[in-house]
Amino acid sequence: MINEDGFTIINPVVEPDSDKIYRLANAVASIVPTGSNMFQAVFTSPIQNRTNAWMEDVEVKIMELVKQGKTDLETLSARPEFSAILLRVIQEVEISSQKEKLACLSNFVVNLASGVDVDEDELFVLTDMIKSLTPSHIKVLHLYAKPSDFEERFKEIQAFSNFVSFDEVADRELAILFYKDRNRNIIAQPSHSIPNLESSIEYWHLICTQLENLQLLGSPCDDEIIAYRLPISNNYIEFTIRLKRTCTDIGSKILNLITEKNINTP
Repeated sequence: MINEDGFTIINPVVEPDSDKIYRLANAVASIVPTGSNMFQAVFTSPIQNRTNAWMEDVEVKIMELVKQGKTDLETLSARPEFSAILLRVIQEVEISSQKEKLACLSNFVVNLASGVDVDEDELFVLTDMIKSLTPSHIKVLHLYAKPSDFEERFKEIQAFSNFVSFDEVADRELAILFYKDRNRNIIAQPSHSIPNLESSIEYWHLICTQLENLQLLGSPCDDEIIAYRLPISNNYIEFTIRLKRTCTDIGSKILNLITEKNINTP
């Protein structure tokens, strides 16, 4: 990439480390005699490798759909929206390096190939939304769309808090739910005493704000309560979880589009 002054841009604002190394090596090779040959011999573009690997993965899954009669190549080739969206997704693959994001993009294309009940115009809008999501955005959507998937973590937190209702710490719920140290009682301690918790709260607040701006998160209704029974010795203690946000219908639709389906299911 060359800027208006003719210099090679080695450090774009958004660029995976592997791509940056490739770009730097290419710049160095350009000023060394026979450097281009050396560069081609030693370095392979991580962008090309990543995109090829992703496309091969998608191709294998789509061919499995074809074998099962869930789609056919002639039908796909006759769907102009499929090829258009595929090109958009490939552009995102080229500038993405996170495995979770690449997996979601793969799931999206495969699900689209199998057929989805979404209006074409809406599908293009959802595609642009999906391209803007990071693994953190997707994790939050997952939590608020399918909170039961986080049942074990809820139980851990409830045990830490001596069965205090979780909604008392809802302002920090994401930082607490996704806190990596499962052995630390982070509820009973002030935030400033827990390493990186305050910055984590700020980070998850930013993630939620972005999702809310996309209309993917909303406030819960009063009856949005999830009840659990926690075994204690030979007895059970019942408790409820009231999360401070929910996934909107659009958010749930996006999550469904990027979630891997069992292609072997009839």
